[in-house]
Amino acid sequence: MIASSGGPSGFYHAPVSKALFLGAIVSTLATSILGLRSPILRSVAFASSSEALFGSLLLYSLRVLERLFGSRRFASVLIVSAVLSYLLRRVVVGGGGDSALLVSVLFALVHSYAAVVPATLKVRVLGVALTDKASVAALALSLVCMRAATATPATSAASAASARGATLLPALIRWQPPPLVLSALFGTAAGVLARADSLPFRDWRVPQPVARACARVLMPVLASRNPAVLQQRSRSSASGTVTPAVAAVHDAAAAVPVDEDAVGTLVAMGFARDAVVDALRRNGGSVERAAAFLCR
Repeated sequence: MIASSGGPSGFYHAPVSKALFLGAIVSTLATSILGLRSPILRSVAFASSSEALFGSLLLYSLRVLERLFGSRRFASVLIVSAVLSYLLRRVVVGGGGDSALLVSVLFALVHSYAAVVPATLKVRVLGVALTDKASVAALALSLVCMRAATATPATSAASAASARGATLLPALIRWQPPPLVLSALFGTAAGVLARADSLPFRDWRVPQPVARACARVLMPVLASRNPAVLQQRSRSSASGTVTPAVAAVHDAAAAVPVDEDAVGTLVAMGFARDAVVDALRRNGGSVERAAAFLCR
């Protein structure tokens, strides 16, 4: 089950994720079909249709982070992760070759996802305990393996040397890991640095005036409606009435008192107050179950 913990379908409460998703798709089409070779486009594009498939699914699954963090903090994490990933590559390998910056940013987000998103479902498959977060790990691994089977010039030279009977040591020295493995490592390292308490990156935020200006300009384009509300309206329009069972459930939920401290905790994670109050009432006031309910 892909993206099982991503919350409501679509990009509701996740406009930055939606912008990144659409930008990656447009950049990939521009570089692969139109043949544009701009370094900026290539840094935020996938190299093949297979990478685009798994990368898009992974990005869609990670939209829950924006719902937890809020759009401003999520955008800040994206910027910090991109800058740190770029600098790490420049320092370690000199910045040569395909930077795959988008893949690095995705793996920085995967690190944050593993650290902060609670598991809402636990199952055992063939004796192995798995959670709903395993789907994100599977997508990340699939993305890394996309170019793993492609031989690089170094691996080709190593194969030729082995065929001629040369020793394996020079071949092993010349061997280089696939580019997406390096990008994944740089992204993971950037995610660790971005969350480190001893570094200033964790508390950095996009300036409030910039965030407000972007919201005024982009939200009319990127905003998405709540799919649950749309589905409820569709059902109400089709039936024309509210069944007594549904009315009783809503009345019972409304009668459950909520703790303002619990409301403040979940609102600070980026959820709307009305949705938080409803989730707490539906889950008996439990912050953990309410958070899992909001992230479904």
